[in-house]
Amino acid sequence: MRLNALICVAFSLVVADLLAAGEVDVPDLKAMTPRITIGSPLVDSFTVHGQRPVGHLAFDVMYAKPEHLAVRFTDTSDGTPFFIACGRDVLVYDSPQGRIFVGSSKAITFVFRADFETQRLLLGAFIDEDGIDTVDVNFRSLFGLLKPPALSKRDATNYDLDATSTSGNPFHASYRIDAPLPLNNLTLSVGEVTQLQFDNITINQPIPEGTWQFPAKEKIAEIKTDAIEPWLRASKQAGNSNPVGTLATVDFRWAIKHADARTAWEKEHGPVDWKLSEQKDTDISRQLRELFKPAK
Repeated sequence: MRLNALICVAFSLVVADLLAAGEVDVPDLKAMTPRITIGSPLVDSFTVHGQRPVGHLAFDVMYAKPEHLAVRFTDTSDGTPFFIACGRDVLVYDSPQGRIFVGSSKAITFVFRADFETQRLLLGAFIDEDGIDTVDVNFRSLFGLLKPPALSKRDATNYDLDATSTSGNPFHASYRIDAPLPLNNLTLSVGEVTQLQFDNITINQPIPEGTWQFPAKEKIAEIKTDAIEPWLRASKQAGNSNPVGTLATVDFRWAIKHADARTAWEKEHGPVDWKLSEQKDTDISRQLRELFKPAK
């Protein structure tokens, strides 16, 4: 089901009834948990911001009618962007190889949802030469991986939902039921460590200025790196070396900064000259931050 006119209308009607009755239960909150996609007739824009604290990953998806879509993955430890897709322009920073992929695409895909076959979460951004832009942020699907949740009421309009996943990990969601989009915070953990958190989910709100701007190709060409290649080559890389749709750069940069993570990286990918990699990454990172810094 798409987050469409029917759901928007249902929100207002259900919330009015719930506020009048003074009662909310788990099925009510589940019904208010959205699946955000492109193509909803009453949704002119949306933003989804999330982060994975382990690895310092943040991701943003921003959309506005008729055909504006931007996806950005950032290393929050220093603000380095490593996957930027805006309109038809794409830049991917492959830190393990010290190179950058640039080009254009016909379609961008961003997905976050539960995979019931593997009992895991799918999170990724992908670039296609065919197809159409696709966003599928399916928060409601997470309920399929949870044991029966517990509901707590903070006040007349604010509720918390806590549960344990089928694999035994904590889940938390916060709702403000009189808001245009009731779900306002969602956290997934492993043990006591937060793995994913969504804390800025909006619909039909102004999109930040500069969202749709992408640097001129001449400016990108000035970046000093081992290689600047057409992004299509990235999609043809095999296995874990493929930077498109993977989090290899985040994990590699984490290992650069945390020596205790290097053994695991080398066990999977092979030996690394960490001192040289750090020097290259520091230089490329500085250039990317400068190139993509927000306009004042």
